[in-house]
Amino acid sequence: MKIAVFQFNPIVGDFDANAEKIIATAENAKAQGADLLITPAMSLSGYPLHDLLWHQDFVQRTQQAIEKIKQLRDIAVIIGLPYQENAVFYHVAMVIENGQILAIHKKSVLSSHHPLNEYRYFSQGNEATVLTYQNHRFALLIEEELQNAQQLALIRQQGAQAVISMHASPFYPDVYKERMQQAQQTALPVIYANLCGGSNEWVFDGTSFATDAQGKITFQAAFCQESLDFVVWEEEKGFSGSLKPIPQSFEAQSYTAIVMSLRDYIQRCGFQRVCLGLSGGMDSALVLALAVDAIGAEHCEVLLMPSQYTAQLSNTAATQMAEHLGVRYESIPISPIFDSFKNALSHRFAGLAEDVTEENLQARIRGTLLMALSNKTGALLLTTGNKSEVAMGYATLYGDMNGGFAPIKDLFKTQVYAVARWLNREKQDEIIPQSIIDRPPSAELRPNQTDQDSLPEYAVLDAMLQALMEENISANTLIQRGFSADEVQKTVRLLRISEYKRQQGAIGPIISRRAFDNHWQMPINHRFQ
Repeated sequence: MKIAVFQFNPIVGDFDANAEKIIATAENAKAQGADLLITPAMSLSGYPLHDLLWHQDFVQRTQQAIEKIKQLRDIAVIIGLPYQENAVFYHVAMVIENGQILAIHKKSVLSSHHPLNEYRYFSQGNEATVLTYQNHRFALLIEEELQNAQQLALIRQQGAQAVISMHASPFYPDVYKERMQQAQQTALPVIYANLCGGSNEWVFDGTSFATDAQGKITFQAAFCQESLDFVVWEEEKGFSGSLKPIPQSFEAQSYTAIVMSLRDYIQRCGFQRVCLGLSGGMDSALVLALAVDAIGAEHCEVLLMPSQYTAQLSNTAATQMAEHLGVRYESIPISPIFDSFKNALSHRFAGLAEDVTEENLQARIRGTLLMALSNKTGALLLTTGNKSEVAMGYATLYGDMNGGFAPIKDLFKTQVYAVARWLNREKQDEIIPQSIIDRPPSAELRPNQTDQDSLPEYAVLDAMLQALMEENISANTLIQRGFSADEVQKTVRLLRISEYKRQQGAIGPIISRRAFDNHWQMPINHRFQ
């Protein structure tokens, strides 16, 4: 039996477009000899839906989309969707063929993971579902059910020969290895169909696959790319299909995932263009490279906004990069604006030494210019802060934090450098000028400033932050591991007092096990250390 696997990138809430895409794909699959089309979890509705589920027209829109798919003939389709029954919603897999619903499997193991908390929206199913199709018995599983011993025991009792497992599994580097281990533990052939695309801050990487009963990978779909693939089912051999390559390095996976997420966010929010401030530093350089790969240089615009503290190297590197990529750019010196602001406040600041106030003022001038450009041209302003800066509050509210999307928000500074070096090697081109990679990082808000004037060395800082965020360890444990007590106390303090900034910042793609956007739920005014 020939089975089509549609690694789908649906649009959240656009039932008509999603249904039409599923129908067109099913017709294409049928024309190529497929008997069955499998789609991922929540393929009809997109995911996550959050409180859209409670909209008064939601059930009607869902039913209308189902009726459209029921018009298909001579091919069965498995779709994922939220489905209402007896006034409650279930997360289901639905099998449709020739106008009939052959099966509805209600997910029995709901996710308690906070950002995608299914207990807020769905009721639990209480049965296993084994579909008999063309004399073959396929168990239908959704997400966590693949790891649930009770559910696996039930499908074996019902004589399942193989598993069709539908997922909306978010990305983080190497997560596909964990998924494969889960499939291999079933001791049955498995098709793992995963959602693809960027949805707000969530990134779904696809990377659908199949295993045989011994756990060997027998089919592999593309990484971060919508695709239609075909596998053949034979009772003696299980599933077999083509094996597409998956990027192996952290840098390749992260860059590809961010590009896809950025492209989907731009397009689905209705933007045609993006803009950003290009400083001659590493972060804005990487964000520009990502934007050019996402939507093309002709849709990107940058402002250079030098001050009296900006090194000539910064101007040269920024100009070189913009010209090399073919991006529209303009330089607007901010010194005259900065002077006028200081003059306006001179009577109030008389007798007070210059400090971080004047540094923040420069950032806010730049942020105002960029927001004006965004308003006037309709371009989405991209903010350029990285995870290390976001953690430490090393950013200015209403200044360099201005923007609608933060592409590298979940990359630590050391990872930003690693991705930049990888990008130049991968493209075999100096996309990011080597002078930017080699120079010490600096905000250039005062003479001879470097980031390490205020922060620990980034290699040390990032190691502490990763431990604090992913292990939830104490300051004392960090000190016991050999970190400087002074640096640990400073890092923990800055992480705590910067929460109010983080909660006002732009969202960005989640590409780690624990990101600030959703995995990190902290009170602003706590004093726990």
